[in-house]
Amino acid sequence: LRSPIDGVLLQMKAMCIPDIRNFPYPTPPDESDVQDALKTLVRLGALSDDSEDITPLGRSLAAFPLAPRFSKMLVLGHQGGCLPYVISLVAALSVENP
Repeated sequence: LRSPIDGVLLQMKAMCIPDIRNFPYPTPPDESDVQDALKTLVRLGALSDDSEDITPLGRSLAAFPLAPRFSKMLVLGHQGGCLPYVISLVAALSVENP
């Protein structure tokens, strides 16, 4: 069973773990999965492009118990004044299919 690791990596960055590529994971993820997750976090603005340090937006996203892309939807919905509508969208999108 595979799951996205972008949320885990963002949490690790928020906990100030500097080198997540060489972290002693119990079951290490594939290097390509780590690279893809880091690219996703950079595209979301959660990590800086050059040093992959966590950004202020990334700290905000890490505070939510959601996937980073859903967390960003909530943050932007709040900024845009349409948070109740975005909450409904995120709730519908975050439900896993049986």
